[in-house]
Amino acid sequence: MIDGVTIGRVAGLIEGEGYLALSKRSEGSGRSAYPGSPLIRVGMTDEDVIRWLAAVWGVKANGPYNPGAGGRKPVWNASLFGSVAAGWMMTLYPLLGFRRQERIRAVLAMWKCTASRPQTVWAGTYRG
Repeated sequence: MIDGVTIGRVAGLIEGEGYLALSKRSEGSGRSAYPGSPLIRVGMTDEDVIRWLAAVWGVKANGPYNPGAGGRKPVWNASLFGSVAAGWMMTLYPLLGFRRQERIRAVLAMWKCTASRPQTVWAGTYRG
């Protein structure tokens, strides 16, 4: 079980660095998201934070991307798809600001209307 402090920390990461959407195509190398499934992604240059988040979510940390390109720091990310992402959105909803809450409402409403979504989508991998 995940404690309240961890949920609060995840909410802070989503509020500051998160991306909430419906997936539009296959995501990542070898990991696919069913098109139209909820997606949460957090990307940042702090590898340790992304590895912690990936462990909480039970997914793999992805990166580094653009290592050293143009003098920039490498970027890391962690992503959730499908019903697990929808569950996290609902859990985090009261802890997020208005703009993020609005986005969650829109994503979940669109997902609910997606007639072709599979029943079993979770943690970055479709297993239908």
